[in-house]
Amino acid sequence: MNPYLKSSPEPEVVLRELPPPKRQRFLLQHMMLLIVFCAVGCAVLVFFGAMLFVVSLVTLVGLVIGSIVITVVGFRTQQDAVVRSIAIAADRGMPLAPALFAVSDQCGFFLKGRVLGLAESLHAGIPLPDALDMAPGALPRDAEIMVRVGHATGVLSGALREAVDARKALPYTWGWVVFRACYLLLVLLILQGITGFIMYFITPKFEAIFKDFGVALPQFTILVINATHLAMRYGFIGAILFALEFFLLMLLPLTLIGWININFPLLDRFFTRRSAALILRTLARVVEAGQPLNRAFATLARRYPGRWVREKLTMVALDIDRGHEWQVALYENRLITQAEASVLDAARRVGNLPWALRDTAETAERRLAYRTRAWLELLFPIFVLTVGALVFAVAVAYFAPLVTLIERLAG
Repeated sequence: MNPYLKSSPEPEVVLRELPPPKRQRFLLQHMMLLIVFCAVGCAVLVFFGAMLFVVSLVTLVGLVIGSIVITVVGFRTQQDAVVRSIAIAADRGMPLAPALFAVSDQCGFFLKGRVLGLAESLHAGIPLPDALDMAPGALPRDAEIMVRVGHATGVLSGALREAVDARKALPYTWGWVVFRACYLLLVLLILQGITGFIMYFITPKFEAIFKDFGVALPQFTILVINATHLAMRYGFIGAILFALEFFLLMLLPLTLIGWININFPLLDRFFTRRSAALILRTLARVVEAGQPLNRAFATLARRYPGRWVREKLTMVALDIDRGHEWQVALYENRLITQAEASVLDAARRVGNLPWALRDTAETAERRLAYRTRAWLELLFPIFVLTVGALVFAVAVAYFAPLVTLIERLAG
């Protein structure tokens, strides 16, 4: 049995009299607006035909994307306000529940209930880690990890300040990467939507017109039409790919920039350096406060959200219990590089380990962002050439026969 799956003892929480919280509920007018919107969409489909429906669908997708982005930006801003509020309360030695109740009035519909739930749990005397389990999403993922470690090691206020500082740099580090990834995914979605429309609506009419006039289609056009028939036969695969790309367009960039808390199964493997940066920033506060690192690693091994990284941290914690140096254990489990382990060991010897941990974390995340940007720069011309070749093939296949048909009719 993993020894780090046991819960650690939590300090007692002092109860105080607080005003009853105000809850925000899903109102009836929200449901009515949803019903009206669906009714209008169905009416457009019935009375105005497929073309207008496609245009309306594209517009709807654009509005949905814009609404989601605006909502998530507001959600992220409110989460940052929650972290800053409880950081101020922790710095001044005040209970966290009153601060959460106060800041909940500034939160929107999606966050207010979670913040109120966290505040009520703390007010009822539930330890902070257990209260976070009962109110998932009340804090950003990175901040939640730092809060758990800070609570376990007695450096909660410092961990909260570290979380606030770390989140300020995320948009600047990953902003360009997120923009380029969103651009590529959006172009791919639009291209697939137009291609699907041509396959489903245009191709059958195109074949019927040339069959009625008795005009033979060019071999290249027949090849493209056969490919269209094959694609329509296995259209469910294209629908799954379209849904997956839309899902990535909505959630993956927002996860990279730290706006939402979603764990992708493969993201931890491809972005291990982000996890390493978070771990090093968390350790910086623990070292700065003079607390032992074994408890911090035990908490990380038990509470880190990514399964693959959590398994690595469990091995690190077990190696530390066996007497290994923590930086060596991190290197042997491939969470940091050999050069970073040497830098941290030298910093530990000369007494500036907190600064080295933060600098190593910033460098690791910045290099990962640069490396991701380089891959996107490499893929961008390949993507443009592929899209151009596809558009050229469709144009030749569908417009060249029209020239032949017009010449025959004119003659």
